[in-house]
Amino acid sequence: MKSRTENTGIEISLSNEEVLVLFDWIARFNENENTFQDQSEEKVLFDLESILEERISETLASAGLAGGVTSKLSGGEFWDGARNGLISASLNHVAHGIRQRIEQQKELKPIDFKESSDKEKIGQVLKGIRQARLNGDASLDIGKLFKNLPTWGEGHNKIISEMNLNGETLSVHLELATFRGNKNLVIDVSPSAYPEANFGSGVLVKNIVKSGYWGGLEFSRYNGNLRIVRLMTNNQSSLNKYLKL
Repeated sequence: MKSRTENTGIEISLSNEEVLVLFDWIARFNENENTFQDQSEEKVLFDLESILEERISETLASAGLAGGVTSKLSGGEFWDGARNGLISASLNHVAHGIRQRIEQQKELKPIDFKESSDKEKIGQVLKGIRQARLNGDASLDIGKLFKNLPTWGEGHNKIISEMNLNGETLSVHLELATFRGNKNLVIDVSPSAYPEANFGSGVLVKNIVKSGYWGGLEFSRYNGNLRIVRLMTNNQSSLNKYLKL
């Protein structure tokens, strides 16, 4: 690990091994919301996790780590021979844990639509879109994110909740089209912008007051133009950041 002081802050350089260890610890720490004493701590650590997450695939696939870290450590490049076995085993354990976490994220388990809260429904859609983009997928089947997804009416336009993304609290309003008999809910994960709207002093939707300016994103059917998902929020930049846009 190396550091260099600049006029605008401190620049820290990490080796591949250090990236693995730091990402694994931060990811596990961030899973527990009760560990933060202040929102500033949460925001900084979520931002750092997001930065490391974008690099982690490259790190896992790099020469010293693709088949384990043993080859990188064998020549005493970082530590002497007396410590190599333990450290190598530890780093392989960390890499294995990260790979497991990535595989679990790829296989997002469906939740029961009827039994889930608005916050859980929105979170499931956001996690699905985010993971699809991280995987490099062009599309996502919304129908596979839920069990007991209704297929009647014009959809659901009152799914709204406060969410915590990237260490910030924002309100998200989800509109989900579940047309009668429509079994094709595959969306293009590259959205179009929804025009910003000003709700003035406030419009009450369920228990959330929509006030001021809200932006949004629309996700249309893959290889089609039918809108399937619309997301509106009072913090567009934070939503975009979470979705890797």
